[in-house]
Amino acid sequence: AVFSDRSHPSLFAPQMEAPFCAIELRDPSPERYTALLRTVEDEIERRGLLATRGGSFGFRGHRYELIEPDLDKGRTFLRVALGWRGGWSCQGLCELFAALSHRGFD
Repeated sequence: AVFSDRSHPSLFAPQMEAPFCAIELRDPSPERYTALLRTVEDEIERRGLLATRGGSFGFRGHRYELIEPDLDKGRTFLRVALGWRGGWSCQGLCELFAALSHRGFD
C-alpha cells in the first residue's frame, strides 16, 4: 500500500507498453520521494546490486531516476528501467521493490 495503484504504464490501458516502470507513491510529497530515492540507493548498495542512477534506459544495465517535472507539467515518479541483463541484480531489484511495497521506507 506504499505505492500508488498506478505504478506502471500498462496499468493505464492494456495496449500501453513501456521499457520502464513509473513508480508513484500513494501519499506523495517531495520529502517522501526524496526518502524513497535515498532508501533505494542505500538498499542497492547494501545488497550489492548493479544499478545506475541516470536518465537513459534501453541498455544492458539497470537504471533508476527520480522524475520531478514542474508542478504544472506533470506528476513526480521514480522511473526504474531494467536492462536486458537478467541475473542476480535484476532479481534483486525486483525483490527490493517488492519489499518496499510491503514494508515502506519512512
